[in-house]
Amino acid sequence: MKTFRFILKKLGTLLLSITAVFFVISCEDDDVEELFEQSASERSAESISALKQTLQTRLNGWQISYTPGATETGYYQFVFRFLPDSVVEIASDFSATDLTPRRSEYSVLQGSTTKLSFSTFGTIHRLSDSNFSPIPGQRGAGLRGDFEFLYYGTTEDGSLIFRSNRTQDTVIFRRASSNALQELNASYQNAVNLLSGSVYKVLDQARAGNFIRQALDFP
Repeated sequence: MKTFRFILKKLGTLLLSITAVFFVISCEDDDVEELFEQSASERSAESISALKQTLQTRLNGWQISYTPGATETGYYQFVFRFLPDSVVEIASDFSATDLTPRRSEYSVLQGSTTKLSFSTFGTIHRLSDSNFSPIPGQRGAGLRGDFEFLYYGTTEDGSLIFRSNRTQDTVIFRRASSNALQELNASYQNAVNLLSGSVYKVLDQARAGNFIRQALDFP
């Protein structure tokens, strides 16, 4: 009988200990919750809205210099102007026809971090198209680029820090000036003039017949 009472006493002590542990854990959970005044979905929506607003408030748009892939596959410049209703105007020195801004669509999504994705096909998608190669007869190589970029904050001068989603290349979105498109045109013309008169060769883009800023060094 004494043994039975002893066992009951031990069980009672054990139950009290377990209750105390759950109480402490519960208190700790409450403390963690108090760190955030908003739910995860609310914070996600706020992050998406903030990035969209930042992209749209720059009236002259944003410009990037992008060398995609792990190896040298070209140096390309883009000017983006983000508009309401998920519309973006894109100009690039990828080819002569791409110097004129064209409208496309974009979206801002939430995954591991806030992500900018160019939704409909445009110039920037050619950088990630494995079927596209500027070199005739070498399909499948592509330019190892991307059209989705993960957002990682801003720099001191207000530039936006992104990383390409697949290759993790750092891409800086810098504030475009009012004459960014004129600079893009001048850069393209200078590249064509320079490369066509040197040991480099400006390749003809097979699909569109336009010159692109892709140079190969011939021995």
